[in-house]
Amino acid sequence: MAWLPALVATGGIFYEGGDGSRFLLFPSSGRASGEHTQLGFVVDDLGAEVRSLRQKAVTFESYDMPQFDPTTSIATFAGTRSAWFTDTEGNLLGMVQLTDAEWAATTPPACSSA
Repeated sequence: MAWLPALVATGGIFYEGGDGSRFLLFPSSGRASGEHTQLGFVVDDLGAEVRSLRQKAVTFESYDMPQFDPTTSIATFAGTRSAWFTDTEGNLLGMVQLTDAEWAATTPPACSSA
């Protein structure tokens, strides 16, 4: 899926995906805290996405909690599997695989890093 600029304005750029998904990208004078997820992506196969991004030198975050597997960099919760990494500006980005069939059926199509 390609993200195309849908509206360029003084305050930022709205991007739109082919499935109607949208997000706003805007300049900020603040500094990213990296303490919470600032953008998330739904993916079909989180393990495959993590492996693919690692091959492209992406480093994933590590967390000290029982749900987190440091070998795979994936946390498993009821209904979801998640992994996080930071971009070059320090923004915390997340990927989630929905494992609950009912929840997964209500979301837009998943993204792929391939």
